[in-house]
Amino acid sequence: MCRKVCLLLRISPISTANSACGKVSILSFAALAVWAVLMWFALLHFATSLFLALGPDNTLIFFSACLFMPLSLFIMYSAGALKNCPVKLAPADIAYVVGSPVSASGIVFSALSGRLLMGALCALAFGYLLGECLQVGLGVSLPSLTCALFCALLVLVIQTQAWSMGMLRFIRRGKRFSFLCGAVVLVPLLFLLMPLYATLGGFVANETAVASMLTQVFPLLCCALIFIAIVLLILLAFASPLISVAKIVDKNALYTKLYALRNMHLYNLSGYGAIRRRKRIALRGPLLRLPSKRGGAALFFRAALSHLRQYEGIPSLLFWGALIVPAGTYLLLAPPDTSLVLWALWISLLLICSQGAQEMTRVFRDDVRVRMVRDMLPFSTLKLLVLDSLPAFIAVVLTSLIVVTVFWWARPELFWSLLFSVLIHTLLALCSALENLKQAHSSKHLNSELAVVVCVLMLFLVSLVHAPLLSAFALGIGILALVSLIRFSKE
Repeated sequence: MCRKVCLLLRISPISTANSACGKVSILSFAALAVWAVLMWFALLHFATSLFLALGPDNTLIFFSACLFMPLSLFIMYSAGALKNCPVKLAPADIAYVVGSPVSASGIVFSALSGRLLMGALCALAFGYLLGECLQVGLGVSLPSLTCALFCALLVLVIQTQAWSMGMLRFIRRGKRFSFLCGAVVLVPLLFLLMPLYATLGGFVANETAVASMLTQVFPLLCCALIFIAIVLLILLAFASPLISVAKIVDKNALYTKLYALRNMHLYNLSGYGAIRRRKRIALRGPLLRLPSKRGGAALFFRAALSHLRQYEGIPSLLFWGALIVPAGTYLLLAPPDTSLVLWALWISLLLICSQGAQEMTRVFRDDVRVRMVRDMLPFSTLKLLVLDSLPAFIAVVLTSLIVVTVFWWARPELFWSLLFSVLIHTLLALCSALENLKQAHSSKHLNSELAVVVCVLMLFLVSLVHAPLLSAFALGIGILALVSLIRFSKE
């Protein structure tokens, strides 16, 4: 982490041999610390002002969504630990581990301690920010420090749990293997069902129930999480001597290949991600077989098989369908006095987290980019886009419909929210498809980001009227305009 900060500041690490460089480094880190503190207070002020404008009802919806974050974090951390080796070894580390009698326990716990510390600090800041926002949004007195401690302990337990599941793969199997697997897998059930318990217990029904939950239930949950964390650490200490160091070294083969490019993700994250993705795909064997279909069905199943084989993009699809599009649906159905900041945040998310829309149309863009493949496909541009994007489109639309149904189940706007989800997905998928196309009468490439900005500005202006029928009509007009643009464009 320090090396990354030094690279960003263009300075060298503190060295006793060069006092001048050491003084510059100390001053730079002091300036960075002051900047971080000022940014923290600015973020705190902005978040509390935003939740004050949202009101109690919208704050309760946000808090209900936050209750599902432990499950999402557990799935994310567990998938990462099961897919990759939790312990990262550089080439020099591998040479040291192979040539020295270092124990597996030392390797595991030295790598785990840094992850737990960083995760707990980030969760502590998020928990305190969440407590302050709930206190302002609900208008009740809430213990922010208790919420911060609970979030930190929860992330600590989730990381330890995922780490344990990932390290179980490297154990030399014996009599204790089944016991360790059962203990590690059953522990998450204590907090994975927390959203269900909170909903059935009525803890998110009103402001008083949330205050009672934070003041009475959260302290008990903190004690339970401390106990679970201790149990998991004991299990990991019990299992670490059984871990094979040779398997850990073998699993770090891809990491050592990318180690020389480790600083690339600081200035070209997308390029680094593309290189890492290609190397991962190259190390895999073929998954499933393409069924013997003809015509459009062959393209449909080929696109579905491509997403299954390149499953790195599935989390971005789920994130896009579970958060980005439902947020836009909420803004279209919100009152006209909704803060402009929320629309600015949404358009920022659309541009920064555009991997979901890009993954939705990835197969189409690959077909258009590779002329050898495109010349063999007897389909128009629009039809090829529909067939290549349909499997991912169905997945993200179903995800959004489930999320929207959960949060708008008891509201009269349920029909409009479901309709807006489908229309917004269609609009954004068409915008993403413009990336590899050119204008009909010139050689200029179409700009997908500009299309997204124009569409969001149109939706913002329409939402000021607060007429769902007019919003649906505007979405339909935008979809027809993009369809016409794609139909008459050049590849």
